[in-house]
This record gives sequence, structure tokens and C-alpha cells, in this order.
Amino acid sequence: MTTSQSLTFLGLGNMGSALVQALLKASHKVTIWNRTTARPQVRAAVEAGAILEADVQTVISRNNIIVICLLDYSSINNVLDDIPTPAFKGKTIVNLTNGTPKQAREMANWATSHSAKQYFDGAVMVTPQMIGGPQSFFVVSGETPEAFKPIASFLEPLGRPEYLGTAIDAAARYDLAALSSMYGMFSGMFVAMALLKKGHAIADEKLEPVVSGSLNPFLGALISYNGLIARSWDDKAWDDNLGNPIGMQAQALGNILEACRDDGMDDGFLKNLTTAMERVVKDRGENGGIAVIGEYLLNGRLSNE
Repeated sequence: MTTSQSLTFLGLGNMGSALVQALLKASHKVTIWNRTTARPQVRAAVEAGAILEADVQTVISRNNIIVICLLDYSSINNVLDDIPTPAFKGKTIVNLTNGTPKQAREMANWATSHSAKQYFDGAVMVTPQMIGGPQSFFVVSGETPEAFKPIASFLEPLGRPEYLGTAIDAAARYDLAALSSMYGMFSGMFVAMALLKKGHAIADEKLEPVVSGSLNPFLGALISYNGLIARSWDDKAWDDNLGNPIGMQAQALGNILEACRDDGMDDGFLKNLTTAMERVVKDRGENGGIAVIGEYLLNGRLSNE
């Protein structure tokens, strides 16, 4: 059972609002701050029991636990930089703002220089609508496992907490890795849907039945292939093509781009991947595995291609 805690929450955008509502539902005492107090989400939080403070220094003084969920790290800097250092003395800061590993490290240094007791960097790994549900989880890194235990306890209403270790930038790196895979999927799906809409077969019909009925199951069946590619990375087995030589895959991608051009579509989404495959084929021949692109990425060998 979650013990009621008092905390301060900065940022009531869509995600922040969902997090605050989940905390209030778990009987936590939440004092909130948002740059725009007239937002419907702010009013809804107050109606649900949150205490609104218009002044950010005042809201920070209210509690020893500060949770931050703003748009980006620039927003954090704009909000916190003018607050005197003594205001943060003894505070535990849990930052759930999306950012880069470098920004996470810099924020941790900032927290230390401002006499904060602890700084945890984290990321919410679901959409606002999923907060508090069975699939909801978030990742956090920094400090020690022992220090994180009480934090995990009061944040459990948000979802399943996963502690990624003492390296402060681990959560940000995991977050961006997950988002990268998601946006890669989206970019391919956009091309897929455009190709379908350009064709006579479903040009005047709905896309959703085709995507849900055919393309999504196709993608689902391929998920395990990512694990095989990852194993090739781990083993540096760059020549293991897993039955799918990179030369063949480069040709297939080239056909996709040609079809896009034939239909008057933009071919930019997949062009970089095609270029990378063609570079590998040129350097190493057609029989290697697609995983070898990883060696090029890790060593920065595609940057100027």
C-alpha cells in the first residue's frame, strides 16, 4: 500500500496533468505550479485536490520532494535559474522531462551545485492516457538503489518503476533509444500508407483496416528479428546475414524509393537507410548482414555520407 506523501510538482502539460491526477488519486498531497495557471488541466488538478501556487520559489519551499515534468531542459532552466541556491537545500528532485544524456548529467551537476539532497533523472515510457494503468512504467537513474526505494514507493501510482542504475544519464539514454525505435517505425509506416493510398486498390478506401489487419501483424511478426540483430551486435557477427543478405535488402529498399518517385511521393524518409546499406555493400560486398550498419553508426562512419 502506498503511503501518503507531500510533494511539489512543476509542469501541468498533458503528461504532467496525467501524473498529478494519478498521484492525487493515490491520496498524495500535491502542490502544483504551472506557468499558465488558467489551463483547464490546472483547474482540473485543483478540483481534484491539488494546491496551486503561482510563484515557483514558493512552491519549491512547500515540500522536500520536487517532481519536474516540463517540455524540455531549456524550460527547466528558465523556471529554476533565478531561484536562490538555498531554496534547493535538502530537496530531492525527480526530473521526468525528456532530454539528452548530456542534459541529464548537466542537470545533476546543477542540482549538486544548488545543494539538493538527491537528483534522479527519469522518463515516462507511456502516453498520458496510459498513466496508472497496467502497462504504465517509467525509468529512473541516479543516486543509489537504496536511495531510490522510497522514491519508487510514492511514485508507484504512476506505473511500474524501473531503476536503471547509478549512472545519471541511463534513463535519458533508454528513453531516446525507445523513442528512436518508435519514430523509425512511424517513418516506415508513413511511406507504407502513402504507397497504399497511391495505388488503385485502396485509393478510395479506408487505410485503418489494412494497417490493423495486415501491416500491424506483419510488423509484430518481425519484432523478434530485432533481437537477432542485437545479438549480432553483441557478438560483432557482422557477416551473419540471418538468411537475408544486405545486398538483397538494399535492392528492396531501392525499389521502395523508386516506387515513391514513380508515384510522385517524397522518398526522403527511407533514403538515409538506403544510403547506409549501399555504403556497406560497396565496402564489404552483398552477403553480409544488415547488423553491420551498427558498426558504421558506432564509429561515425556514416556522418558524411
